[in-house]
Amino acid sequence: MAKLSEKELTELKAKYGTIYTLVVPTNDEETEFATVYLRKMDRVCYSTVSKLVQKDSLQGLESLIKTLYVGGDDVRMITENFDALRAAESPCLDILMAKQGVLKKN
Repeated sequence: MAKLSEKELTELKAKYGTIYTLVVPTNDEETEFATVYLRKMDRVCYSTVSKLVQKDSLQGLESLIKTLYVGGDDVRMITENFDALRAAESPCLDILMAKQGVLKKN
């Protein structure tokens, strides 16, 4: 598990803003884990992932992780492991979900 030091994490935050830590099991016993760091999603990534998800949700998820990856373990530990990729799906929904706005009639 490639955990970043506080200095490395601070440097990533300075460069990218929000940083997410994604930790997923890589074996059936859930004793081995991959840790990757992802930056905040931008409009181009959102547009690409949205199109891919409509055809194949795992392909969209794989694209999301590869595009937002900024450090940690080798991203292929997740993207090339079917079970690890599926385990990443639920946590990554937080990145995809839009914040809720409020519309008021005045």
